[in-house]
Amino acid sequence: MCGVWLQSALRLTEVLKEREAQTELKRLREASVCGDNKETQAQLREAYEESLRIGLQEKQKARDAKIKCVDFQKAQYETARFSLTFILHQMLSKPRILA
Repeated sequence: MCGVWLQSALRLTEVLKEREAQTELKRLREASVCGDNKETQAQLREAYEESLRIGLQEKQKARDAKIKCVDFQKAQYETARFSLTFILHQMLSKPRILA
C-alpha cells in the first residue's frame, strides 16, 4: 500500500514539473520566433536540457521508490514465512494426546 501512495505522489510531482518545463519551453520558443536573439536561443536550449534533467531525476526517484517498496514487501514476506514455519514447528514438536 505504501508504494501506491508514494508512486502517485511522485508521478504527480513529475507531471507538474514536466508541465512547468513545457510551459517555459513554449514561452521561450515563441520569444525566439519573434526575434533571432542568440540569448533567447541559449535560454531555450538551457530550458530544454533542464526539462530532460528533471525527467531523468524523477524517473530515478520513482525507480528508487519502487525498489524500496519491493524490499519492504520482501522483508514482510520473509518475516511471515519465518513466523509460520516457527509456529508449525512448535505445533508438530509437541506431543499429542490421543483420546
